Amino acid sequence: WYLPAIALAGLVGLQCGNDERAAESPPRKPAYPESLFIYLPSCPSGQERCVGSVTPFEAPARAPLHLVLDTIGKRLSRSFFARYGNRSADIGFRTHVVEYIPTPTQKLRVGVIDIADTARLAMRTFFQGSTGAARTKAVLLANFLQPQFDPPLLDGVVFLYNGELLEEMSHLDLEGIQTMDGLNPRVTMFLRRNRQAAASIP
Repeated sequence: WYLPAIALAGLVGLQCGNDERAAESPPRKPAYPESLFIYLPSCPSGQERCVGSVTPFEAPARAPLHLVLDTIGKRLSRSFFARYGNRSADIGFRTHVVEYIPTPTQKLRVGVIDIADTARLAMRTFFQGSTGAARTKAVLLANFLQPQFDPPLLDGVVFLYNGELLEEMSHLDLEGIQTMDGLNPRVTMFLRRNRQAAASIP
C-alpha cells in the first residue's frame, strides 16, 4: 500500500503550528500490551552470524501512542545515536503526528517522526556508507515499527530531518512511507524469535 504524494504532504503538514497529539483516538486495541524492544545491531566480538541484541522495556501504562514513540526515540538518542566513534552526538526524535489511514479492512497507523539533528552530524556519519546506512535503517524501522507484534506498533513511518522531508541519499533510502517491507528480514525474524522466547518464560 502507499499514500499519494498529496496525501503525504497533508499528513506532514496536518498539525504544523499546533500540538493536538494527545487528542488522538486509537481505532483499534493498542498494539503494545507487553514489553517493547529496543533493538541495537551490536554483537559480542567473534559472533559473525549475530543479528543484534534486544532490551525489553515496559511501555508507559495507558500512554497515547505518540508518547510511546517518544519514549522509543529517547532511548535511541541515549544508545545507538549517542555517539559516533569517539564523537558525541546530539540527535533526538520527536513524534510529529500519528495519522490513521482508512482502508477497506482496517485503519493503518502511520507515524511521522522528526529526527532533530541541528549539527547535521547524521548526514556525515550514520547516514553514510552502505553498511553503516543499512544498520541505521534497521535500527529506525525495527524500533519504531516493532515488527514482533501482530499488528506492528506502526504500519508505516515517515521520517523528517530537522522538520523537512528527507531527500534521496546515496546509501540510505528513508524517503516516503517506510514499512516492514524495507526492514532486513533477518532483523524481523530475530525480533519475533525473541518475543516468542520471552513469552515462553513462566
